[in-house]
Amino acid sequence: MEERQLLYCRFISDLDEHWGIQHVAQKLYQKPLSALNDHELASLVVFSRSPTRFISDRAKLDEATNRLLNEMQ
Repeated sequence: MEERQLLYCRFISDLDEHWGIQHVAQKLYQKPLSALNDHELASLVVFSRSPTRFISDRAKLDEATNRLLNEMQ
């Protein structure tokens, strides 16, 4: 399971030909992964589901992230 999660984090794309969750964190929030809050971390999961949709519409990303967090409660 851990190996799968590591692969998932490694192959998430920021759509600028950069790979890895660190690049996505920088692209979306201009800060390193370690500095993200819970909402921002959850948004990386949501972003990975449909990067092209969410890169151009941050409101949709926030809405989908809020739904995910509500489902987890």
